[in-house]
Amino acid sequence: MRRISKIRQTRMIRQMRNKIHGWCLCTILIINTILILTMTACGNAKNIGTESKSSISSTGSSGSTADNKIYKEMKGQAGDETSLTTKEEASSLSAGLIYTGRDKNLYAQSFVIDRYEDGSRLLSVANGDKYLVTSKDREDIADIPEDVTILREPVDNIYLVSTASMDYFVRLNGLSKVRFVSLKADDWTIEEVADMFKHEDVLLYAGKYSAPDYELLATKGCRLAIENTMIYHSPEVLDKLHAIGIDTMVEYSSYEEHPLGRVEWIRFYGALIGEDDRAEELFERECRILEEMDTTDTGGKTVAFFYFTQSGSVNVRVSDDYVPKMIELAGGKYAFPDIVTEGKKSSINMTLEEFVSRGSEADVLIYNSTIDGELSGIDDLLDKNSVLAGFKAVKSGEVYCTTISLYQRPMGCADLIKEFNTILKGEYKDGEGEFIYRLR
Repeated sequence: MRRISKIRQTRMIRQMRNKIHGWCLCTILIINTILILTMTACGNAKNIGTESKSSISSTGSSGSTADNKIYKEMKGQAGDETSLTTKEEASSLSAGLIYTGRDKNLYAQSFVIDRYEDGSRLLSVANGDKYLVTSKDREDIADIPEDVTILREPVDNIYLVSTASMDYFVRLNGLSKVRFVSLKADDWTIEEVADMFKHEDVLLYAGKYSAPDYELLATKGCRLAIENTMIYHSPEVLDKLHAIGIDTMVEYSSYEEHPLGRVEWIRFYGALIGEDDRAEELFERECRILEEMDTTDTGGKTVAFFYFTQSGSVNVRVSDDYVPKMIELAGGKYAFPDIVTEGKKSSINMTLEEFVSRGSEADVLIYNSTIDGELSGIDDLLDKNSVLAGFKAVKSGEVYCTTISLYQRPMGCADLIKEFNTILKGEYKDGEGEFIYRLR
């Protein structure tokens, strides 16, 4: 946890700088930008590490993290409520804030929201970081603890590095709050985001998580960078962002154990940008989808969710991952119920022989297209390995593929579960699925 202490120390230094006159801040910003550009140039000469191929890495499936101590320590905190702010801490945050209570989470374990009479909100995340969202004119909170980051409203000019989080902003009608992203226009499957790139200087590509464009972020006035836990592969980036006056937040929605825990993060983002009412409405809608879904006539069918790796092994989800949980909520059974791992890994690679032995009798096969793209038909799947031709699901025509948009739409969890349910009940109709389609 020494890294966290260092980050907080950097924040404390930055907050002291903010009390200096405006002309001095400008001088510091210019100097720091020059230094950071120099550091970045030097850093490019070093082999910092191998980056995950896809945004799915935010689910924790990357095998390269085993040797990264800091990354493992931080991942271990996801869902650890002991790292979150206590009610006692929240109620005594400042003499100028009158505490009114804590929002009740139904499923999410990795954040809490505490509220105050004037509308201020304290957001606490699983890694122990705390953020007070308050009015830009509020001045009587000088006694706020130095480990609390103060975000003045409106919270905007955001650098959204956590790609999956964009869906929350889209649903909250909060796209205008995001100015910088870590994916280029062609890499977005969310139509509203891709359209924003068509307008000059509205949404800007500011580099990937490990190599942001510090100069662009500084000169264009970025206020907040929202990262996922991949940033712990390159923790020095957090230090550099803090040094040029940019607050950072690491979000943990992908580590929620229950699928609706991921969906409930819409409430976190609603509190962040002042869209609480809409967030509650959206969350309740997703909950209703599951409440109204009939799982009594699914026949106890088994489902294998997988993809082939470049080495020829088969990647499958561990049994306590959110995908097997969605299959269970839909009324099905996961084909590999006993696969578990230490820590927070969401998937493992198994040999082809083991996959054939354990998955050949699965009633349904679902190919995960995230890594190597969507398949156009059953022949594409058999081209990857012809041994699948003998699988029960292939013979019965119960083979499906996910769309590439799946992992950019966390708010679609309930809809995906409903699609699983229609497949299990034998009611799936071609062309009606948003996240899954049948391979013919």
